[in-house]
Amino acid sequence: MNIGEKMFKLVEDCLRSGKTQKQYSQEVGIGYARFNYWVCRYRKQQQPMTSAGFIKVDTLPVSEDLEICYPNGVRLKAQGADLSLISQLIRLY
Repeated sequence: MNIGEKMFKLVEDCLRSGKTQKQYSQEVGIGYARFNYWVCRYRKQQQPMTSAGFIKVDTLPVSEDLEICYPNGVRLKAQGADLSLISQLIRLY
């Protein structure tokens, strides 16, 4: 087992344990910064990425009611709006 596999196994064990990264790293005798590095590498590996490094986002129309509340108190309600309309509404403020 190489170091990456060993560390990923420890990261998975930490996630299952419910302990904080700091608590877990102290228990297994690994420096917190080193353990945090491996947690970040583990999470990055788990994300589905395209060849360009982006995550695919589906742009299907939103079928449920949507309400946008602006900081000035204005509320907009939309039914079945698509993501481009929602994006435009958010940028209005």
